[in-house]
Amino acid sequence: MISAAVLSAVEIFAAIMILPTIIYFLGHHFTRPFPKVFNALHLMFGGYMASVFTAALVVLVIS
Repeated sequence: MISAAVLSAVEIFAAIMILPTIIYFLGHHFTRPFPKVFNALHLMFGGYMASVFTAALVVLVIS
């Protein structure tokens, strides 16, 4: 049986990585006719992913 800690980790992973990716792809589809919003979406998502990656590396190095 899967422990509560593993299930909690999967939920956290989904909240941090999967939901923003789904929102990004939906926004990618709907904002294509609006170039400035489209570019802003790319910048925001790229910044978000860079910050998550940096935070993960910091946690791995410190732990």
